[in-house]
Amino acid sequence: MHWSIIYSYDLYPNTSPEPYIPISDRWIKTEDDDEYDFDYLGDDYVDGKHGKFVAYLTNKEFVDFLNTTLYPDSVESTMGMIGAQLEGGMTPSMLPAWSLSSSYDHYAISLNAYVCPMPDGDEEITFLQSKDDQQIREWIEKEYT
Repeated sequence: MHWSIIYSYDLYPNTSPEPYIPISDRWIKTEDDDEYDFDYLGDDYVDGKHGKFVAYLTNKEFVDFLNTTLYPDSVESTMGMIGAQLEGGMTPSMLPAWSLSSSYDHYAISLNAYVCPMPDGDEEITFLQSKDDQQIREWIEKEYT
């Protein structure tokens, strides 16, 4: 299984983004502090930090990311994601996605990843096709949180 992922962090001001930046060179940064949206919440939030990344990871790389950067504690169904990072680059498409979020760190306003499992072979295709949205969400929650 591979995973197409869109990951973002939003942090309070005076918080270093270093622990929240994925360590693998397979990640591509697509947004930075210019896209930070939380200034409207008041003085404690002004000049916060933002980063967004995309990646196409093997299952092992995905698990490493979860265990070193995101530490997810919840999984939610989404309306999907537009576009996906694949081995050859970005592709315009509409794909199912599930949101993995973390609330472990009080320095972060938001740590979130939209993830889409990308099957590698017939067995994984059959596995995913046999499940509905709720069952895939439960599988992700059981296996990856």
